[in-house]
Amino acid sequence: MAINIAQIVNALRISRSEFGRIFVQAQMALVENGDDRQPFEAVSHSGIDQKAFTEALTCRPETLSRFCERRSRLSPTDVS
Repeated sequence: MAINIAQIVNALRISRSEFGRIFVQAQMALVENGDDRQPFEAVSHSGIDQKAFTEALTCRPETLSRFCERRSRLSPTDVS
């Protein structure tokens, strides 16, 4: 029986920093270019752990690419 993302997230009993470490480590096997790997905090800004973990686990590579493109276009005045 396969489990879904919600079940995985509900079973997690780790800190955000530990999740972030595992998130980057998992990308090492999947994303060849290190510059294309994204830290956990870059793909989710939710302060609610379960929501942030879900967003990170459902993030697609094209979503990360669009995020990076937007981030590179930001000027210092865009950040408050």
